[in-house]
Amino acid sequence: MDLRDILIKKPEWLRIKAPPDNNYVHVKQTLSTFNLDTVWQEARCPSIAECWGSGTATIMIMGDLCTRHCRFCAVKTGYKPVLPDPTEPFKVARAIKEWGLKYAVITSVCRDDMDEGGASYISNTVKAIKMLCPKTIVEPLIPDLQGNVSSLEKIVSSKPEVISHNIETVLRLSPKIRDGRASYSQSLRVLRKIKEFNSEFSRNHP
Repeated sequence: MDLRDILIKKPEWLRIKAPPDNNYVHVKQTLSTFNLDTVWQEARCPSIAECWGSGTATIMIMGDLCTRHCRFCAVKTGYKPVLPDPTEPFKVARAIKEWGLKYAVITSVCRDDMDEGGASYISNTVKAIKMLCPKTIVEPLIPDLQGNVSSLEKIVSSKPEVISHNIETVLRLSPKIRDGRASYSQSLRVLRKIKEFNSEFSRNHP
């Protein structure tokens, strides 16, 4: 075996195989049926077999083309993504019901080309899941939505049990690896505002 063979051949421990059970196939077929994207596929996640094999999938809504250009992310980027499928929220809800999930995570690409950053689509997806799967805990993992206050309020009002937002990295590295429209301080403001809105919503809607 020469050096070229050593460099090209993957060691056995680095090879990822599909699990032998039917969960992986079931998840893959459901995603194909409803034409849904997942962060595992679009971001080239190496744990896709393990996650799908356990019957879970983080669904990525509003298309597979992100308007941001973060250096750490493998999701495709572009300036003119197509408009999201208006029936997508119901397709997502049907897929989650098909899988019988107790906990569902919904993430998305950044859609700076849309009004409110696509907050209405996120909100409608949460509502659709709640309608078809009332016992499922829903967690939208949201972009910063450019810090738009009304967008954040709209998502909070859809009543998900959890709302999360990734800061991605430490303050020092943030300008180097994140898109220029994102910032460490803006992400902190987003998280702070979500907490404020949630407290206000809880008081007004006991």
